[in-house]
Amino acid sequence: MNENYLNLHEKREFGDVISAIFMFLKQNLGRIFKILIIYVAPFALLYGISSSIGSYKLLSSIGNGNALDPFANFNSAMLLSYFFMFLSYSMVYGVILEYMKLYQEEGPQFDLARVGTELMKDIRKILWTSFIVGLLIVVGFMFFIIPGIFLAVCFSLVLSMRIFENISLGDALGRSFKLIKNNWWSTFLILFIVGLITGVLGMVFGIPVGIYQTISTLHMTQNGGMELNQPLMILLYTIASLGTVMLQTLPIMGIAFQYFNLVEEKESANLLKELETIGGNE
Repeated sequence: MNENYLNLHEKREFGDVISAIFMFLKQNLGRIFKILIIYVAPFALLYGISSSIGSYKLLSSIGNGNALDPFANFNSAMLLSYFFMFLSYSMVYGVILEYMKLYQEEGPQFDLARVGTELMKDIRKILWTSFIVGLLIVVGFMFFIIPGIFLAVCFSLVLSMRIFENISLGDALGRSFKLIKNNWWSTFLILFIVGLITGVLGMVFGIPVGIYQTISTLHMTQNGGMELNQPLMILLYTIASLGTVMLQTLPIMGIAFQYFNLVEEKESANLLKELETIGGNE
């Protein structure tokens, strides 16, 4: 086995999970970046463009005195941006999990084209699972936020299970809840810390958008109107969307490493495989 190979199926403490994320990313950065550009970037770009057009129309509407009219402010471009945001996040989730599955099964130098093959094979599974889990979490957040946070952690492993174990959605929901049981807080802490790191890094991409919006708003209040540079807005929003989507690689890897950790801890999957191999050689 390659000396740079990082065993994914391994029991890890909290700090080891965080370290494994960055070690894995460091060893595979070039290959992961390449497949993200191929399979995720087009959707992220469409997300950024539609989001910028929607925001342009929104700010223009506010500048025309419709700030208190939610129906006047809502537009089709904003709706389209939500659709492309869903596709972008689902695709980056699928790409990273398919990459990690192939890495574990075939080693670090597997054929990258296999990621696309596996992704296309599982695309309906990925989109449907993302939609259902997302819907369950949204419903949970409608009940005073805390249930949403609880469900988000409990179901955080569902898509990993569907990719790594190829089980049904119902089985994955139940199995995720079972694995998270007694490990809710450790899983939450991993998601929180990695999410915090991702958020701080994402600010680098979001700051230019925030500055532009602030300047535009100040100009509107001082001059009674708003002059917006649409090409500049499209550029800034597209860069921000692309960077934000790509950064989701970190929490997705965190979830995947926690999945392997809990499976190893509760089921000793790796030990069983080794015993089977020894038994087969006798």
